[in-house]
Order: sequence, then C-alpha cells, then structure tokens
Amino acid sequence: MGQYDKYCDMTKFTPALVSIIIRTHGRPLLLLEAVDSVLSQSYKHLEIIVVEDGSVDARKVLESRYPNEDRIRFFSTGKQSGRSEAGNLGLSVAKGEWIGFLDDDDLLLPNHVEVLIGNVSESRMKVVYGLAFEVPTEFKSVSPLLYEEGGVRQVYKQAFSRPLLWVENYLPIQSVLFHRVLYEKWGGFDTSLDQLEDWNLWVRYSLHDDFLFVPEVTSKYRVPKGLRAALLRQRDLLDSYAEVVELHKDYKAELRVGELHEALKILARKHELSLFGRVRRCGASLLKRLLLATISPRRG
Repeated sequence: MGQYDKYCDMTKFTPALVSIIIRTHGRPLLLLEAVDSVLSQSYKHLEIIVVEDGSVDARKVLESRYPNEDRIRFFSTGKQSGRSEAGNLGLSVAKGEWIGFLDDDDLLLPNHVEVLIGNVSESRMKVVYGLAFEVPTEFKSVSPLLYEEGGVRQVYKQAFSRPLLWVENYLPIQSVLFHRVLYEKWGGFDTSLDQLEDWNLWVRYSLHDDFLFVPEVTSKYRVPKGLRAALLRQRDLLDSYAEVVELHKDYKAELRVGELHEALKILARKHELSLFGRVRRCGASLLKRLLLATISPRRG
C-alpha cells in the first residue's frame, strides 16, 4: 500500500484537494510536458490551473490534447500582465486546500504531491518542500519543441532556516506546497515584481510559520545551458535581488536565538567556502603563470 492509498481511505477522511498552478506564455508544446507531469501524479485528488499571460493560444492545445480531462481549468489574463499578475489570477480561482506552482518549463516527478502531502499531513505545518534536480537546458525551438539537456545536478539541499531564507532563496518554486490559509492571510505575489516574486512570497509566508523540509527529490527545474544565456539570467536575477531585499526590510517576525545562530553558522560556512574557492582559483592561476615562466625558453 502506497502513501496515497493510505490517505485515500474514505472511511477515515477525504484526501485534500491540491491545486497546481501553471503560468505560461507562448510555449504551448512545452506547457503540455508540464501538464503531463501533473496528470502523472500518483496522488489523484488534484486540479490543474493553467493561466496564460496575455492570450488564449494554449486553450486549443489543451482541449485537443485532453478533451475529457475535467481536472484542467484554463484562464487568461486577457492582456500580457507579467508573472505575478498571472500567478495571482491562478491563486484567486484555486479551490485546493493545498496549492503549488509549476512553471511551464519545469516538471514534477510522479510522486511529488504524494510525498509532500503524505509528510505534511502528519504535522501541523502549513508549508512543505522537497528537493529538486536542476537541469541545464538549451532550447533549439519551441515549435516544434526541440531542446538539449545537460547533466542533472542538485543545487539546493537546505533544511529550513528562516533567517537564511531571508538572505537567499533556496526553494525552487515547483518544490513547494502551501496551505491556502497562508494565501488568505498574506495574499499572493507582489505585482511590482516580475523576478524573484516567489522568493518574496516564501519570505512573507515564513514570518510566523515554519516550513517542513522533506529530503527527497520530487521535481526538476530547467536553467539555461549555454554560458551567455546563463549569465544573462544571472544578471536579471541580481538586478531584482536588491529590489526584493528592500521590500523585506519592513517585515517583522519573531525569531528564536537558536535559529539566528544556526543561520549565522551556515552563512559563515558558505562565505568561507567562497573565499577558499577564490583563493584556490587565484593560487592555481598564479602557479600556472609561474610554471609557464619557468619552462618558457629564454630569448636573447
């Protein structure tokens, strides 16, 4: 008997409805991969809310691919409004007790919802997250859909730390499920943001609530594979970072001394590793130059 079977015993209780919100824009074939990954979930009591930012092009593709699938609901912003507006539209129509986001170029593994709901059901926490694989991807074309994936890696392995979350986002958006009471209390995305809006959301939801960490990989997210594309993405994120940090300055929360102490240790360790890496790279570069100078033939 799997976890889902246990939580679907109707003599005990009705399983919680889970809403997965997928924001999309102009990538219908890629969207279908994301939708397929949700429909393949071992946990079946869910709905898929597809929100297209600015058009209705995806509706025909969805209706053609899934003509009898009543768990998919389609909405459009009507005009291109940005990621945050699209996400908030999805939140406003979600019926689930638990809610999660999935970008149209990311994927859930088949056990994602079952594992997270199975774990959080045994706690009183209102946010749960798992681990995720990062997949460097180069898109050759979105129609027809052609892409090349690089080696899978696991970047974030961080147990929940409230102060650390306020400094950096270690929660890929698709790795998280949250209870709708947090949305009702704190609202959705800040519409002034079109980058790192999910980080700001997690920070607000963490002000008075702990998150449950499940150390199991349950999803995949894609990042640019090529160096130029990766650098451009990083530049955009860095530009948004200062803006989001400025928003966080006015937030107030209660913090245990132990939490702060643990976060400081983590940050110190990361800083030390970063420093060591820079010193090691500089040392290697200097050693290489010295070796070249030593073996280079003398002239004159």
